[in-house]
Amino acid sequence: MGGFKLPWGLSRALLASTYLHSICVTAGPSINVGLQTSFPSAPYLLELLETAATENASSYFPLLDRIADGHFAKASTDKDLYDKFIQVLKDDGHMDAEALSSYELALSMRVAAPRIEAQFQYYHTAAEASIKTKKDSSYEPHGTVTGDSQIQELPFDYVLGNPTGPHSVLYADITSSTFGQFHKTLVKTAREGKTSYRLRHRRAIDAGSNKPLIIPGYGVELALKRTDYIVIDDRNDEDASKSTTETKVKFEDEEVADLKPLSTSELSSLGLKASSFIMQSEKPAIASHEISSDFLAEHNYNRGQLVPAGYNVWWVNGVQMIERQIDAITMLDILRKERKLINGVRDLGLTAPEAVQLLSHSNISEAKSVEDVQRFDWRDEIEGGSVIMWLNDIEKDKRYADFPAALGALLQRTYPGQLPSVRKEIFNLVIPVDFSTLEDITLVAETLANFVKRKLVLHIGLVPITTSPAATEQAKPPSLMELPTPPKRFFEAAIEGRAIRAEKVATSLEDLLKSDHYNDRIDASSRWARRLSADGEFPPIFVDGVALPRDENWIQTMVQRLTADLQVVQQGVFNELFQQDSYIPDFFLSEATARRNALIVPESDKNLK
Repeated sequence: MGGFKLPWGLSRALLASTYLHSICVTAGPSINVGLQTSFPSAPYLLELLETAATENASSYFPLLDRIADGHFAKASTDKDLYDKFIQVLKDDGHMDAEALSSYELALSMRVAAPRIEAQFQYYHTAAEASIKTKKDSSYEPHGTVTGDSQIQELPFDYVLGNPTGPHSVLYADITSSTFGQFHKTLVKTAREGKTSYRLRHRRAIDAGSNKPLIIPGYGVELALKRTDYIVIDDRNDEDASKSTTETKVKFEDEEVADLKPLSTSELSSLGLKASSFIMQSEKPAIASHEISSDFLAEHNYNRGQLVPAGYNVWWVNGVQMIERQIDAITMLDILRKERKLINGVRDLGLTAPEAVQLLSHSNISEAKSVEDVQRFDWRDEIEGGSVIMWLNDIEKDKRYADFPAALGALLQRTYPGQLPSVRKEIFNLVIPVDFSTLEDITLVAETLANFVKRKLVLHIGLVPITTSPAATEQAKPPSLMELPTPPKRFFEAAIEGRAIRAEKVATSLEDLLKSDHYNDRIDASSRWARRLSADGEFPPIFVDGVALPRDENWIQTMVQRLTADLQVVQQGVFNELFQQDSYIPDFFLSEATARRNALIVPESDKNLK
């Protein structure tokens, strides 16, 4: 066969086209996964500021002073702005090397972007319509807002100055040339204690349609599923599986019928006992092999139960992280908390390795693993028995008369979070209340009163807080004498047609207003609050003696505590630990302490982490 030849020019053309085609094939675009926000990116200076505030809140207003002075005005690029900002953080002592490292990580993940956009949206939806704007040749639109809607503290606010003084809220674009004039005036009065000052960001007036923000580190992934089907012929494997037999370790000696986990004391002599067992066996070599094989199999099985194949486990200074915590932003928050905790221990004179060794000590782990909680004696016998004002009486009030009184009724099935309807005092809720605040009055008149109306079998008590003169006056009836005319007709209307309770004596309104009896009760309330560290700005609530924080989720926390206590009582009733005449609150308070130190035992464990 004769050879087939092409002209050299045509050969080079074909070779070049083949090479270029291969480049196009190999340079195909890969799959890129990212998260793009629906809102445009904020000015880079604003992002630098807000990210620094998340790392060190005290640096917020000093950095605003730098911005107002025009320190960053000459930066022509984002790179120059970044370098100047980092240098200010170092020179002014706002961050050390460790804090600066986490700051750079937070900045790379754009963690402040949602916070900034929230302020932009708040101004656009809530503030812009209520501001009476003015404009002249020197300033951008500005104005005043009346009412309380715009001066309430928001989650993204940083407040400077006197919180009880007049409120100054500045909605501004910090990149504007006129920002410094407003800021210097407001920050001066705030630092003098005349006002409180907070800055809320607004988008620039001439802001164009900026490009959307690409944010990394938010745990975004793309899961691809193949649509083709793979068929595997496993007909021959069925016959092979039938012939496969499992090998089991069988000891020639008699088997133990009842195997129980060994205690810590028994484990200390386990090696000696195993050696003695091998030496006393008729075939020591075989016994040693069987024990070693069995130990390895059990060890691998236990490790598989602890950490299954393909499962990752993270520990940070000895604290195990759960799966939903393993993302960049959550890990950043955890590292900040750990650094703050370790620095607090280092301030006591320990080094960083010693601080980690102390925090990860086995004794602390054992103490944290104890399921029982610290309870406190909430009763007022120490103060004379006249402190707590009860809203209901489970055993005597008529509204609970239809409930069974037998303890066995506690074993009836209920919905999760619901207490069984039993006419017996078992669970107690004691709440310190400041009657001079509308919030606490609403709590009593609506939430707690609703508990009573719904016949919740919870003994509810109130303790008047007397930490301020207004609270003291509102906690006793003599405050009514300050009214122009004592409202005698209101009292008469309230008691009309009412019978006097047993063991009670009727008292006229005039004698009640002149009596000093309530002064003694106020003093007793003060002693009760000091004894249980309930005289602070945010007093806790006490559920069966357990101090819980009275935050926005206090009802859910209370239900969790009551559910746990209910299970303990149900176990005691089932095991006949309680008699019908047993006073079950004494069971909860059997190991309760009479005094509480909020620094040692806070309402929430988060304060210790």
